[in-house]
Amino acid sequence: NEKIQAVIEANVCPRLIELLKHISPTVQTPALRTVGNIVSGDDMHTQAIIDSDGLPCLLELLSSPKKNIRKNACFAISNIAA
Repeated sequence: NEKIQAVIEANVCPRLIELLKHISPTVQTPALRTVGNIVSGDDMHTQAIIDSDGLPCLLELLSSPKKNIRKNACFAISNIAA
């Protein structure tokens, strides 16, 4: 997908991972959805998130008290594993 590739080429992935670590769910949620969209691309797109240390952050979000955060983290992790 060209749009995903444009995001990766803009070097946004490391910043998205930083935002996943933010304490506020209102910051985490859009970052998490964006990461989920990136990892739904091809293997190279998924690798960009992995290379930005995204997987440990996603695993940590599985313990979030917010159901929607946990759901989106599961979605992203399942796309990485696929």
